[in-house]
Amino acid sequence: MDFWNSKLKIKNLEIPRFMSAPMDGITDSPLRQMIRSFSKDELLFTEMRHVASVANEKEGQSLKYKELEKPLCFQFAATKVDFIEEAVNKVLPHNFEMLNFNACCPAKNIIKSGGGASLMGNPKKLIAILNEFNKHIKNEVPFTIKLRAGFKEKNVIEIAQMAQDLGLDAVIIHPRTQVEMFGGTPDIALVAELKKALTIPLIYSGNITTFAFAKEVYEQTGVDGFMVGRALMGTPWKLEEIKAEGKNETFTISFDEALTHAYKHFQLNLEYYGRENFQIFKKHLTGYIKNVPNASEIRHSLFLIDNLELFELEFKKLLQKC
Repeated sequence: MDFWNSKLKIKNLEIPRFMSAPMDGITDSPLRQMIRSFSKDELLFTEMRHVASVANEKEGQSLKYKELEKPLCFQFAATKVDFIEEAVNKVLPHNFEMLNFNACCPAKNIIKSGGGASLMGNPKKLIAILNEFNKHIKNEVPFTIKLRAGFKEKNVIEIAQMAQDLGLDAVIIHPRTQVEMFGGTPDIALVAELKKALTIPLIYSGNITTFAFAKEVYEQTGVDGFMVGRALMGTPWKLEEIKAEGKNETFTISFDEALTHAYKHFQLNLEYYGRENFQIFKKHLTGYIKNVPNASEIRHSLFLIDNLELFELEFKKLLQKC
């Protein structure tokens, strides 16, 4: 069996080589359900959730998922050891297939609070946080970490080896520094160095939108798996599109099918967030209609509507035209 048809093994978990990336405010339950309607076995990720939020929330909204969303990985964020015990104890009974810690997020508000990629600039603090997670996860489920090339300097090899020495089961790498955010060119050469420095699986994240690019990254680095992130927004079938390309096949969604899927996603959002929060869906709409004729005009008209009934009426009219 060749690499692309074989499974990625992380501890006792076997999954396909491609998976979704965790995206704050994006990879919620409605989107995961949409992805799952196309991709049946790929590992999906929750949004990043701070341990204090998990520990203190009464409704447990961040822990809610449909069984069909599994296999599913829960991603934690933390700035210190406080609340880790409480958060882990709340998460473990929900039987996520994997847990992940975010030391990767480049957002300014996260950095300012001392979390995300800023932790790569403070290894001592990061070690304390990871040790606290290990203490309470107790080896019950694969525990992994998502890293950048570094905070300001590229120190990911040092940090990843440290995580490996602490017993973490895999590393996910986005090969840009926090300063670079999502701009510039991913440092593929650094990923190749990192792969040689580790014995645990290494998963690549960053600009994966085609199989051709994933293949190029694999040939240059030997990484074990790939994350698809922003390309899934408004294109929840993207994993299937990439896999089909790898088989010299074509996976296409027509304009009318894309709009039908968009409406289904919209309904899932209403069910999950409540009708009063219908505008949360709008951030996904651009991706769904980007290839539809008159997309700019349609997007502009729908984005201006702040009334649910009118939005739904106009959405249905759009569906009827296709």
